[in-house]
Amino acid sequence: MKLTPLNNNVLMKEEERQTKTTSGIIISTQSEAEKNQGRVIEIGKDVKDVVIGDVVVFESYKATDFEFSNERYMIVEEKDILAKFK
Repeated sequence: MKLTPLNNNVLMKEEERQTKTTSGIIISTQSEAEKNQGRVIEIGKDVKDVVIGDVVVFESYKATDFEFSNERYMIVEEKDILAKFK
């Protein structure tokens, strides 16, 4: 079964922010309140400004978190995406 967002919704997986120490140890710097980055994995038919594979910053309180097939996803309306990394 495939999950497809409708209209102007964007489906993404969370992009975790990480910091690496000088010795190579990776320390996660992300709290629940900072979960506002994601990699776009599917888009609705009315989405115009992002494509699959983009890493975006969005308004975290507007995202809907859910689980599908034992994986965590987020869905957000395109208008709530603030920027994308290039």
